[in-house]
Amino acid sequence: MKKYIIPENLGEALEILEKYSGRAKPLAGGTDLVLQIRDGKINPDFLIDLTRIRELNYIKTQKKLIKIGALVTHADVVNSKTLRIKAPLLVEACESIGSPQVRNMGTIVGNIMNASPAADTAVALMALDAEAIIASRTEKRVEKIESIFVGPGKTSVKGNELVIGIRFQQIDSDQGGGFFKLGKRNSLAISIVNSAAVIKIDKSKKIFTDAKIAIGAVAPTPLRAKKAEEMLIGSNISNKNIENAAQAAMKEAFPISDIRSSAEYRKEMIKIAVKQVISKALEAIK
Repeated sequence: MKKYIIPENLGEALEILEKYSGRAKPLAGGTDLVLQIRDGKINPDFLIDLTRIRELNYIKTQKKLIKIGALVTHADVVNSKTLRIKAPLLVEACESIGSPQVRNMGTIVGNIMNASPAADTAVALMALDAEAIIASRTEKRVEKIESIFVGPGKTSVKGNELVIGIRFQQIDSDQGGGFFKLGKRNSLAISIVNSAAVIKIDKSKKIFTDAKIAIGAVAPTPLRAKKAEEMLIGSNISNKNIENAAQAAMKEAFPISDIRSSAEYRKEMIKIAVKQVISKALEAIK
């Protein structure tokens, strides 16, 4: 790293990223980025510290739309009364990350941009059908969180772009959400498997009317279990249909073996994880 730059506002930060596109890395919490630099995995010429840009630090609601800025930490999410009511599965995902020190420093956007296949916030945001708000010096665009991931540690965000926030619809009264994480211990562990779901039902007909199911640590990127979703939508609410959806999700996963787990174990556990998140989502509907 040749230079450390601290812009005072978003416009200045985007100008710097444009000027040094591909050679600069934005820094928010730094819980992943600093370790990567220390370990020699990356060596940017410029580090752009975003922490003075107050306009990126917010949790807002606009009718039923929730917006979260790029400097919002995992601890901010956990402590948000709004998110505990309107997006509890995201709160649960943020609670599962690291230690209190990591949650106090690390940002939710940083967790996404690190693009780990096992990112806990990724599956929660994908189940919420969340979008990233991405800005460059000349334009702003929106992209689904699920399509941002293109490979381990890789995203579709360009070198002159910055994810300035995330947005998603709050969970409604006929919806419920659930999150599940399996690690080698209860805290400070990277997920062996994780999953999240947001389920919508017709209470009078007792059927699933919509389903968003995401699974992580079982493919090169976190992914939506689309076949499992399709199997649920329009079907009766029953243990058999939940079991069938979980079986379908297991078939959509293609994990690897590593130091944390074998591929075969992950395959089996994703079925259990998906059953858990669907059941938790149903229990959350009042």
